[in-house]
Order: sequence, then structure tokens, then C-alpha cells
Amino acid sequence: MSQRLIQPGFFLVNGVLALILGVGTLLAETTSTPTWCGEVKDLLDGHCTACHNAETPLGGVDLSCYRAVCKSEYSLVEAGEPEAGPLVEVLTQPGAESGGPDHTALLDESDYATLRAWIEAGCPLRKRGD
Repeated sequence: MSQRLIQPGFFLVNGVLALILGVGTLLAETTSTPTWCGEVKDLLDGHCTACHNAETPLGGVDLSCYRAVCKSEYSLVEAGEPEAGPLVEVLTQPGAESGGPDHTALLDESDYATLRAWIEAGCPLRKRGD
């Protein structure tokens, strides 16, 4: 039975990669990746923030700023995992989470695809170089 030894630099390299990948979620890699500042904020402003904003967060939900959606204690999305957060659930399942109104018809297929692509990309705030 052979044993594999871990090379001394293994943990250092993996730690640096994890740090880079963790910080990288704030910036989109390509111009085709949706970003909060580029597409997602406008999408949510157009469909959601009349009711779900900082001043009048219906149901306690604020969709008006990046921090409230992605980085708060009660984040509505799980970066990289569209099905994990309550935002996608509410938009795809009638009466999901709160038993409130049906939100499934709010976004058309294109808008939903943009939102999903943004979450899959790690919820980038803006594109590199912006």
C-alpha cells in the first residue's frame, strides 16, 4: 500500500487560490457575464423595488441594493448556486417562502436567465475595469 505525501506548498497554493476566487466574485470575468451594476439592479428596479426597497421593504425584503441582496445576514441569493437562495424560489414557485403573492410571472424568460446567469457567475458587482 503506497502513501501519498502532500507537497509542502499544497496548502499555500490552495489558500491563495481560495483567496483569489473569493475576491473574484465582486468582478465579472467577461463582458457577457451579467453584473449587479450592469444588468441586475436595473432588472430588479424594473420589476421588484417598487414594493421591496429600503424605505418600504414589503415582507422585510429589500431588493434595492447589492448588500441587501447578496451580502447581508439574510442574503437572498447564494453566489454560484441559483437554487439555494430564496429569491429564485420566490420567482419560480407560487407562494414560496412567505406564502405571499405569486411572483412567478414578474420576469420573462430573458430576465430570469440574466438573473440566474448572474447568480451562477458568483453575483459579480461589476465588470473588471469598470
